[in-house]
Formats: sequence, structure tokens, C-alpha cells
Amino acid sequence: METTPKSVLGFLFDQERSFMHIRVTMKNSRGSLESVLHVLTGLKVNVLSSFSNVAPGGKKGEWSAFAELAAETTPEAVTAALKASEGVLDAEVHPSENGLLIESSHFPVVISPGMRVLLLPPEMQSAMFSRIKRTFGSGGETILYLEGKAAGVNGAGITIRYLGKDRQKSLRNSSMPFMQTLGWGRARVLEHSDDFTHVRVSITDCFECMGVRSTTMCCHFMRGVVAGVFSGMTNKQLEAEETSCVAAGATACTFEIGEKG
Repeated sequence: METTPKSVLGFLFDQERSFMHIRVTMKNSRGSLESVLHVLTGLKVNVLSSFSNVAPGGKKGEWSAFAELAAETTPEAVTAALKASEGVLDAEVHPSENGLLIESSHFPVVISPGMRVLLLPPEMQSAMFSRIKRTFGSGGETILYLEGKAAGVNGAGITIRYLGKDRQKSLRNSSMPFMQTLGWGRARVLEHSDDFTHVRVSITDCFECMGVRSTTMCCHFMRGVVAGVFSGMTNKQLEAEETSCVAAGATACTFEIGEKG
């Protein structure tokens, strides 16, 4: 199945439409969410985007959604119907104002299992990196590489901490999907030695070179990230070189990771 974008509730604006932000606290039991959706269907509420958060083993969870309000329905009626629904502990409905709805009920942004993340448009991040390289030249490229490597080592440590050090060898392959989870790019291991001290990695949709055109390799931060990930996973001091780059016309950014010299 093809990958699809993961939508994060942000804001909606359309002066011709009526939106609302729905927050429901439910019992962690089968049928609770189904009951909520049944209520909204009956009120002709069109759910546009939603997410749920239920801690494993917890007694309750939350469902949050952006939705469009039907002309004949009021936010008060939606709230009352939800609160009367089986399995619902509490409900809030926040309507848009003059067509504008901003999600301000949830903070911070967290991805399971409980890691806080910062949402930053890739174009903004890429522009920041470009300014560093323009200002410091090759020194800027080195700064980005070292910062990326530190991030990769840290990411490898987080992976091991959550999934267990005894699974370290298998983690060297599973470390790549975490980049996609964070929105950095779609990475995969093309080949590797038995001890993972030599690895070839391909990354498509790399955020660092989005909108960039160059005659040379330009993903210095991501080059550091992949070097750091496998350095952390193998407890070896590995380095990386970028051998192809989307910014230079390639179909993917490719990196060779190995021991220096």
C-alpha cells in the first residue's frame, strides 16, 4: 500500500463554512468511539481530521477532531448528544469564529511512546541550513554534519532505550523507519556488512534538499544523521559520505557509511 500524508490538526479557514473542534473523553472500552461516530453521523457532522490517544492499560482516552457543522445543527446540540452517548465521560465543542478554527487545546506535540517533537516546515529548516552554509562556507557544512551526527547518535540511544539493547542487531535495520515517522525522509538500507560497520543507505523525500538545486552534494546534516545512527548502534566511530543527491538531479540521496580511513 502506498504511503499517505499523516495529517496533524492545525487550523482551518473558510468564511463560507462552519467548523468546530470536538474533544471527547471516553472510557477505554470497545464500542466507545463507535458510539461517538454514530452520534455525529446522526447529526450530519462531517469529520475532516481526527486523532485518538489511549494509554495502554488506561481506563480512559481522548478523541479529538476537526469537523464541519451541518446548517441545521448547533455546537450546543452536538455537545449534549455526545455527553449522553454511552462510554463518553465528557465532551467539548469549540466552534470556529468567522470561518477560522485554530487547534489550541493540545500541547505539547508528542509521538508515542511519549517523545515530544517540534513541528517545523521543511522549507524553513532547509533555508536555515542554506544560510549557515552561505555564512560559514565549508565550515558551515562541517557544523551541520557534526550536529546531524550528534542527533543520529542520540536517536540510536532513544531507539535502544525504548526497544531494548538485547535487540540491538535487529535495530540497525529498524532504525531507518523512525526517520519516516519523524518526517525527515523515507530511508532504507540498501546493503550492509555483517557487523553493520559498512552500510549503504538511500533516502527519498529528504527534507534537507527540498526545493534546493545544486551541482554538488548538499545533505550534510542528514549525512551526519546516518553516520550517527550506525555509530550509536554499533558502538563504532563511523563516518558517512553522500554519493548522490536529489538536489543535484538524482532520484534519491544515497550515503555510504563506514569506518574512517
